[in-house]
Amino acid sequence: MKLKYRSLIVTSLLFLALAQLLFTSNGSAFVKVQSIVVYADADATTIDGSAENYGSADTIQAGLALSAQREIFMRFSLLDRPEEYENVIITLYVDYNGIIEGEMNLTVCYVTEDWEESTISGTNEPAKGDFITNVTVSASDIMVEINVTSAVATGDYLNICIYNHVNRYVRFWSKESSYSKPRLFWYYLEEVDFTITSPTSGKICRDKLKITWETTGTISKISLYVYSGEDQVDYITSGINNEGTYTWNIPDYYKGTYRIKIVDFSNSSIYAFSEEFEIGNFIPGYNSILVIVVGTISIVAVTLRIKKRK
Repeated sequence: MKLKYRSLIVTSLLFLALAQLLFTSNGSAFVKVQSIVVYADADATTIDGSAENYGSADTIQAGLALSAQREIFMRFSLLDRPEEYENVIITLYVDYNGIIEGEMNLTVCYVTEDWEESTISGTNEPAKGDFITNVTVSASDIMVEINVTSAVATGDYLNICIYNHVNRYVRFWSKESSYSKPRLFWYYLEEVDFTITSPTSGKICRDKLKITWETTGTISKISLYVYSGEDQVDYITSGINNEGTYTWNIPDYYKGTYRIKIVDFSNSSIYAFSEEFEIGNFIPGYNSILVIVVGTISIVAVTLRIKKRK
């Protein structure tokens, strides 16, 4: 009899545990292209034969103008290098008056000698190193992208020279400008997902609902929507900072079964749903109270039945 009594108590406790498991929500996993942005540490134009320093100018220039060769020297820190990356791109933004005519091809090469932005000139510029890549720029371009993936595997800094020995030149905004500054992008893949931890299945009193979620990976902003089955019926908020929690003031007209959908604001294909829950004029905590009451009744009923048999 004692063994049967213990078995029934264990069964009741398992029922309580199972009921609690019904409140767990699972998210969806995705792979997202992420980026790290690094602005140029130094940039300057040199003019062949000129001892003048242009390190503080708000533009940088490459090409031939007024019979003088102009070259761009740039330095980027590589200290933010991720463990794994797909592509590394330098983006330069063209000054709106930045190209004389037509189309031109720029050569990008390493610079292996030290130089300083405040002192470099056409009379002391460092020697050019190995070739990295070529890039084409035309009069209609607003920016130029230079793929330097092959050049950033090692070292703390990337020093480069950009030049073209033809009778035209291009002008980009420098790091000193108030416009778009030169920058280097590390592009890498990261697994991201959401898991909505509240609300869970059950009944929700029509009042304020605290929505909570966990995030894997880096997602900076999110949006929240309300679904009934497979249909979106409302949006709660859009483009807010991803802080893991949001309090929703449930409108009076909500009654029925719903789900919450959380979405990456920058990529709507990354999302997760909560479990279905019911909104109505319920007693707060009704589900938890019901589970405890049912479990308690089960234990009491078993106890009374055993006493009667004795």
